[in-house]
Amino acid sequence: MPAIAACQLNSSRIPFAIDRLVNRLPLQRPLPVPTLGILAGLTRTAALVGMIHRLRRVWCGWRISDAGRARLAELTAGRGQPQPQAAPAPPPEPEARQSPGAVIESAHREIREALSEELLQTVISNSAAFFEQLVVDLLVAMGYGGSRKDAGEAVGGVGDDGIDGIIKEDRLGLGLIYVQAKKWARDKTVGRPEIQRFAGALQGHRAQKDVFITTSTFTRDAEEYVSRIEPKIVLIDGHALARLMTDFGVGVTTVASYDIKRVDPDYFADE
Repeated sequence: MPAIAACQLNSSRIPFAIDRLVNRLPLQRPLPVPTLGILAGLTRTAALVGMIHRLRRVWCGWRISDAGRARLAELTAGRGQPQPQAAPAPPPEPEARQSPGAVIESAHREIREALSEELLQTVISNSAAFFEQLVVDLLVAMGYGGSRKDAGEAVGGVGDDGIDGIIKEDRLGLGLIYVQAKKWARDKTVGRPEIQRFAGALQGHRAQKDVFITTSTFTRDAEEYVSRIEPKIVLIDGHALARLMTDFGVGVTTVASYDIKRVDPDYFADE
């Protein structure tokens, strides 16, 4: 390569072409200045493969051949040429700043989700009898029947005919809500057979208002079944149970509360 390039630079004497070779070739990195011995060896090799040929009337004169010129063009193609540069990436768009109210609302939602998860796990870790009493407490807290002492009782156990709780909507007991409670692992599902057994037990009590509560989930078949039968059975799964317990203060306590206030335009309105 150095010998071919030296001849390409139209130098008849290789020793005088060394400086031009090193300083002018568009190479990726500069070539060290070769000694005359090394350059002579490269010259002989280039001559043997037909890249250069000797000039007869010039001492130590060489000229590049057509084959050498083609090879040199191939080896130096694109070197020293400016490379196209990719367009700079556009700067990232600044994130829209949330209002303080939106930040508080988002944080409150995350706290509720974490609380629901912890609450449901705690409910599952307790006994089935405790869970039956819990659902009665929840329905009373939601306003069905007044006080727990007067309106709710847990009747679950052996021989309960598939009914775990009864809520009296008034002191005379003219309106009753029948409850079925299933404390199951979260990976289990309540299917249509369990709902059918509960519906069958309700027939003997002439029930009209019924609730089936579980810590797990219901299958689609079970949900479709209750939509077609009478009396109506309300299904409450584990996630809904945890939300209701949080909303009505069953099994939870308030740690802190914050009031969000704004200017009252009515106060400053002209008379």
